[in-house]
Amino acid sequence: MTSLDTTEALKKLGFKPDGSVIADGGEGLSYNFGNLILSASRLVNLYFAEIIFVRGNCYDGRISAEIQIQLPLRVASIEQCAAFLAWEIDNQIGEDFVPLTPTEWLNDGRNNFDSLPWMKEQKLYAARPQCTVNRDWLKLALRDLRLLLPQLKADDLLSFTFQNEIFSIRSNVKTIALPAAGNDWNSTYQITAGNFQNFPKRLDRQEIEISIWENHLSLARWRYPIDKTTDAET
Repeated sequence: MTSLDTTEALKKLGFKPDGSVIADGGEGLSYNFGNLILSASRLVNLYFAEIIFVRGNCYDGRISAEIQIQLPLRVASIEQCAAFLAWEIDNQIGEDFVPLTPTEWLNDGRNNFDSLPWMKEQKLYAARPQCTVNRDWLKLALRDLRLLLPQLKADDLLSFTFQNEIFSIRSNVKTIALPAAGNDWNSTYQITAGNFQNFPKRLDRQEIEISIWENHLSLARWRYPIDKTTDAET
């Protein structure tokens, strides 16, 4: 994935050298909205990571606020850089901030929040494979699974999938199936029997979520590492 130096992205947005000299010998940059001046420089933050630090004070007789922004050294695009700045301006000053100097990139940034890393993560999380099962059905399925596991070797695979409103756990000995609600999964997720030894001790809700995230199967608050992923049978 290509990326862009954040300092160069800021310049393309209209930030200009302001005559200040920063610790690494580079130049400071500023952007003047008319009622907010942002100053950007490269420094090391409290976590000893190099960043582009942007700060400023806003006052237009209606809004008075200080803003501090930490940008990564590289961004995916000019549009993402604008989105970083717009997000922080909206959160620290307010969504009703209107620059006295017309600034097209501020509106562009607000229209590109989807490009921000945490927004991309939220979108992926919302689209993760998941379904919900009734607690009573799940208790019966877990009881059957407890009885099944002693019959399996530690490296035998358990296959978990959800298709046609049925959540199923398949092994080379037995298939356990129970009704569930949600969208069909496109993949089957396999976990070795040896990795599925700790069972939920208490199910607090009537409807329990089962989902796939970060290469783990989550069952309520319990997580199990996935060993293999294959295409779901249709």
